[in-house]
Amino acid sequence: VVVEPANITDTITWTTSNEEIATVDQSGKVTALNAGTVKVQAIVGKDTPYEMIGEYELVISKHQTTIYGLNDLEITYGTTYNYEPFASSSLTVDVKYYEGSTLLDEKPVNAGIYKVVATVGSNYKYEATSKEATLTINKVKLEKPLANANNTFTYNKEAHTYTLLESAYYTISNNSATDAGRYEAVVSIKNTVNYEWADGTNTDLLYEFVINKAKVETPT
Repeated sequence: VVVEPANITDTITWTTSNEEIATVDQSGKVTALNAGTVKVQAIVGKDTPYEMIGEYELVISKHQTTIYGLNDLEITYGTTYNYEPFASSSLTVDVKYYEGSTLLDEKPVNAGIYKVVATVGSNYKYEATSKEATLTINKVKLEKPLANANNTFTYNKEAHTYTLLESAYYTISNNSATDAGRYEAVVSIKNTVNYEWADGTNTDLLYEFVINKAKVETPT
């Protein structure tokens, strides 16, 4: 700073219009405290007939926040997962899950495609921001039970059972009969929301078995 005439004090007094936004020390160093607009003044010859004021406007912008640790994820039903995104600003990250446009009360566990939204709120230093990712939970694939070659019986007054490989994931019904005739055993997936056959279907499987009539000897 050059002061004229030379016989005027060259002491400079620094001030800001809002010390909640920025402060300035008497060497002219400005410290930004919050986002906003503030005027910084330099006063020479304060309270003298030669008082001079220099002023400039300082605009302080909020920092941009980046969210890390949130990416698209594809897993199979029953797999443990956990989203733990974090922000560059060290602010708290809020995570929400959506199925379509419906906000879920808790993180999803069933098979489906979900939207994951991480949000960071704003404060006096940082802008609010959000980031989205897609969570895909695939159904578990089940092998279809092989047909039993022993599918033909002869009526003998007792129940005949057409046996198939059993599993905790599906039920076998209508596979037992007594009278002669053609029958269909039914295999049904218990939980079609999260399980399907290896070919991508989840419809009931039908297995045919036959009970033939008993042969009666003709009396002689």
